[in-house]
Amino acid sequence: TRLQQGTIQANGTTNDISVGKFVSNLPLPTEIRSARVDVSGRLQQLLEFSESPNLSSFTANLDANIATAEGTVLATGELNNNQWQTNLRAANLNTNYLLDTFAPNNESIPELDNLNAQVDLTGSINPILNGEANFPINVNNVAVQTGNQSLTARGDLLISDLTTNPDIANLDLDINSNIDFDALPIDEIVANASNNNELVAESVNILGKAQFSGELQGKNLISAPTEPGNIALTGDVRLEDLVFNDVVFDSVMTGDLTVEPGERIAIDLQGEKDVIAAALEPCTADRCRLPYIPTSVELRQGEDTNQPVIAEGEKQGDIFALDIVNFPLALLNLAPGQPLGIEGALNGNCLLYTSPSPRDLLSHL
Repeated sequence: TRLQQGTIQANGTTNDISVGKFVSNLPLPTEIRSARVDVSGRLQQLLEFSESPNLSSFTANLDANIATAEGTVLATGELNNNQWQTNLRAANLNTNYLLDTFAPNNESIPELDNLNAQVDLTGSINPILNGEANFPINVNNVAVQTGNQSLTARGDLLISDLTTNPDIANLDLDINSNIDFDALPIDEIVANASNNNELVAESVNILGKAQFSGELQGKNLISAPTEPGNIALTGDVRLEDLVFNDVVFDSVMTGDLTVEPGERIAIDLQGEKDVIAAALEPCTADRCRLPYIPTSVELRQGEDTNQPVIAEGEKQGDIFALDIVNFPLALLNLAPGQPLGIEGALNGNCLLYTSPSPRDLLSHL
């Protein structure tokens, strides 16, 4: 530290500091492997700080190497005229470790590729200087990639109780993502999500690509990320060259997607002729075999062919009434074909009881 013509200059370095010692409810073990900070500003402003909390004459630069989620984060930051900006570059973060932390008790998640990301944030330190409880942050850019899957986002978030019990009180992001189904472990996802239910196919083959453009909103994402109503994802979906177990859908299908964990999931996609539409709600009964149950379904593919897929259904009370015009179980590789001795194509009406008892699942065909 030195003083020259009324300007104070200081720098500092540190190594191997556990962030959890200072932030008690930090969800991830985080360690600052190394950090350097350079600060300069007018001494007079610092002396008057208690009467006039202002650091507009101060500039600062930060470089840090952080270990978290079994990977590394390189952080750089600047402060100028009470405005700050930071850039975070994350490499090889363990995606499953992150999901286990922020979405615990979810056994449907298979092994995923490590995560790489770049995040650019800006904001003002005035809320901190003024002792305010909330700390708004501008999310200028987020770019995330894991394997062949990618996501970009921008928007705003609000940190509450920054210095005592930090939480992401509100999040509002515009999202764009690209999904390559060819590279996803679909079989593992289906097996885990269905709890190895004998009425769900052992092998599901999905090919194609999807683009999503929409909005992600959240609240209390550190203290209660899995609480129903705390996360909502809504937007537009575009599917290209979708193939489901050798069933080829229209080359382009577009529509809406809504995901509100713990409340509802809905998708409505339309192609030139084909339709994929479904709405799901959480299963709240005892001994649920699946986390969500359908409230409505419409599936249409290849109506002008000799082996179309046509089915519509709607839930009424505890009964899901399904009208099947043609549903080739063997072609789609969907149960209950083999377990119930049913082969070929289904047609007719059936009542599916949303009771978790397997013997009540299929009552009439």
